[in-house]
Amino acid sequence: MNAETQKALLDVLSQHQAYLYRASSQNVNDLLKVFDKLSNEQLFKLGELFENLTDSERKVLQGFNFASKSKSSPNIEDIKTILNEWFSSLNSELLPLFEQSAVGLAVYEAGYTVKLMGEKLTVDGEKIYQKAKKMPFSGGQLVDSIFSDISASLRKKVEYTIRDGFSQGQTNQQIVQRIKGKKSLDYKDGILESERYVIDRQVRTARSHVSNATYIDTYKALGYEYVKVVATLDGRTCKYCASIDGKVYRVDNP
Repeated sequence: MNAETQKALLDVLSQHQAYLYRASSQNVNDLLKVFDKLSNEQLFKLGELFENLTDSERKVLQGFNFASKSKSSPNIEDIKTILNEWFSSLNSELLPLFEQSAVGLAVYEAGYTVKLMGEKLTVDGEKIYQKAKKMPFSGGQLVDSIFSDISASLRKKVEYTIRDGFSQGQTNQQIVQRIKGKKSLDYKDGILESERYVIDRQVRTARSHVSNATYIDTYKALGYEYVKVVATLDGRTCKYCASIDGKVYRVDNP
């Protein structure tokens, strides 16, 4: 492949990356809508339960171990139930939504690559995605554990906030606002906002991982032996990706 053809391919692929970024934004927005809906529903229930707490229960919650299997008062047990439902639902509802989009992405990327190379190849998007799921990305993360990890992290923060809020004598509304954020600040000052950022970052990285795994799988099937790394050099590019921009590797190099 001569230099002129390579440059033309790189220009087309750069434009394609812009499309993928917009597609990822749509997927992120869909996931965040579900995240907000589930979180707001459970926070509303928590707020109602907080209103029914006795002074003794509020004192118990100051040092309460939410992971304890020991039975507490009905109100505190209800709080534990709501937390369990909240954080299990995040993983059970967000992961399938992501996977549906990721399989479609794998099918599209494989088809796009085959067409770009002027070849013909039967593509199994589900098979490609299942293969990508078994490959770690972003320092060892696995696709299947994205939302369970996010849920576990958020749960810890929420539990800390509840304990700290009651210890400081904060009102029920203040505790909920620390988690959700204030309406006057467009809910940008709460714990949930930081998790939205994590979801955005992790989903975009995971989709990029699926795309890259699809490219490699497709190139192998088409008989290509080498690949060239082309990083999008902007403020979102990590140091590692920037450092390998332009490097050439064997297609089977892990």
